[in-house]
Amino acid sequence: PSIVIDFADDRRHEVQDYAEAKYGKENVGNIGSFTQYKSKLALDDVARVFRIPQFKVDKVKELLVERSSGDLRADATIEDTVSMFEDAAAVFEDHPELAYATRLEGQVKGMGVHAAGLVISSQPLTEAVATYSRTMGDGRVLSVTSGDKHDAEYLNVLKVDSLGLTTLGMFRRCLELIDKPLSWLYDIPLDDQ
Repeated sequence: PSIVIDFADDRRHEVQDYAEAKYGKENVGNIGSFTQYKSKLALDDVARVFRIPQFKVDKVKELLVERSSGDLRADATIEDTVSMFEDAAAVFEDHPELAYATRLEGQVKGMGVHAAGLVISSQPLTEAVATYSRTMGDGRVLSVTSGDKHDAEYLNVLKVDSLGLTTLGMFRRCLELIDKPLSWLYDIPLDDQ
């Protein structure tokens, strides 16, 4: 199961605090996220390593065949571009090291923390998935799973997307300023000017 719920942006962290207090800190964690090499990033990184002039790589990047991530060949755009365009093929001929970019395309480049995703498990997360600790800018230490949002079902954990909305935070602050409870907002008739 997956739950998506909105909270005031400045109070979203309380959801995780509550879940950790109720289910145990070892059973609650943040969902990891993975960044993948897209064609342009793969070309840039390979060019930087092999000191290939950026203006030459930019020629290839201007010709790249763009596909949606659902396309079966979404991770083969560099290869297809080189086979379709003589100008791109010429750059690859002058700098054969650029072919390494075709091997990077679609591979995982790095890992981060999903912006809103939490997982809650009936057992310690470390029994199902590797975790690591990450210290955030505000000093909070997060437990982050090495699985992403698509792994939640396989891992048999509950996925909760606790979205922090600035609009809800603004409503809360406005109600505080006029000294009204949240119920007052819901009692306003929809046809009230």
